Amino acid sequence: MQMDKKFRLRGGYRYIKKTDQRRIISGNQVMDSISLEDLYNLSLKDNNIIIIVKEEKKKPVAFMEIIKNSPFHVELISVDQRFQKRGLGTSMLHLAEKIALKYGFTEIRLDSVEDKVEFYRDLGYTEYGEMFYDYEWGNLQPMKKKIKNYKY
Repeated sequence: MQMDKKFRLRGGYRYIKKTDQRRIISGNQVMDSISLEDLYNLSLKDNNIIIIVKEEKKKPVAFMEIIKNSPFHVELISVDQRFQKRGLGTSMLHLAEKIALKYGFTEIRLDSVEDKVEFYRDLGYTEYGEMFYDYEWGNLQPMKKKIKNYKY
């Protein structure tokens, strides 16, 4: 299957490539066990999965996995430790919102690890449903955000 590339990416963002093999070292053991090669192979198996990579100096420093089913879901965002606290996570979420709008969605959902709930709240996400336990990630809080067509 071919990955859907309906949305044009700019600013150092691109769709994942077959040659991507680098691991992003985020400091989270579960995230760091996932290689870009694994994500590329996953994206080939399911047209509803979009993997976006952020590059700095032609090297991947962050990635985001989106599932464009209904509901539109940001499955994973990982930023290399050396590039954290620079706004990459925020800019990736803004990009996810633009992509969601391109596909006709008006809401984004995600499951936040417990220590990132405040980060998502600050970006306009609200909790819905009960926090639940995942054996790999720990406590996860379902969150969502209504989105509209606006410029960043």
